[in-house]
Amino acid sequence: MDDKLTSLQTNLAPLGARFRALPVSRLPEIKQNIQGMLDSGELPAELVKPYRSLQEFSAPEWAAKGSIVVFAVPQARSLLTVAAGGKKIDAVIPPTYISGAIREREQKALEEAAGGRAAWALLPVKTLATRTGLCKYGRNNLCYAEGMGSYARLDAFYTEANLETDQWQEQAELDQCSTCRLCQHSCPSGAIREDRFYIDPLRCLTCHNESLEPFPDWVRPEWHNAIIGCMRCQEACPVNRPFLDRVDRREELSEEETGLILKETPLADLPEALAAKLRALELDGLFEYVPRNLGALVRGQ
Repeated sequence: MDDKLTSLQTNLAPLGARFRALPVSRLPEIKQNIQGMLDSGELPAELVKPYRSLQEFSAPEWAAKGSIVVFAVPQARSLLTVAAGGKKIDAVIPPTYISGAIREREQKALEEAAGGRAAWALLPVKTLATRTGLCKYGRNNLCYAEGMGSYARLDAFYTEANLETDQWQEQAELDQCSTCRLCQHSCPSGAIREDRFYIDPLRCLTCHNESLEPFPDWVRPEWHNAIIGCMRCQEACPVNRPFLDRVDRREELSEEETGLILKETPLADLPEALAAKLRALELDGLFEYVPRNLGALVRGQ
């Protein structure tokens, strides 16, 4: 293995991370991959509009002859236990939504190992992860990394260093998915279908609780299980069984604190103790979704 790659592997060992690399010159093919999904209807155009940069992405000038490195870091779910109506309710934050410190450590490890500049890349990381063999796709369209299941944080970075490595390959699917249908049966909204491998994203609960639009009428209150995202298919997946009991971070809210959020109190006006709990879960950056989604989850209990 190249000295830079060996050094990067050593730097990432404390994170339990894995990585793959490819040249920046692959960007047109990555774009073509996304465009192909749009043209086929597998990826609805309305989901891409807020992320138009995915169709127009380009590397910084200083990285034009460099590499793209995609990382997978094991990450457990987090829990926010809220008191409401005399009950305690566990509101899940799925793996992947907590990123700040992990991303900083990945960038530092890459800069030290490869030499020179590195910058986080706004790229379709699931495409990168599966097209480099870092992950395989499941029927739920989540990425599964070896030894991590779908409980993995994915990130991509540009580096000006040419790592002289090109791990671009055909996407692979989990072998278990050829016969298992547990995720399909566990999906409350029917987003995972028998007649196609790609899910129907407009039926996926994650799609709707990452939006500020009203929930569609067909979304039933009892389906809600997370502050952001959804855990139903991940919890049902046999590949994830070794990771189900892992929780990275926990916080608990009193009835009064829960009430302040449900009243849509602005983040800046919350008591510092409550704001600190949200920051600990990195929900401060997602706070615009929290009152709406927490309200839906509480009503569904």
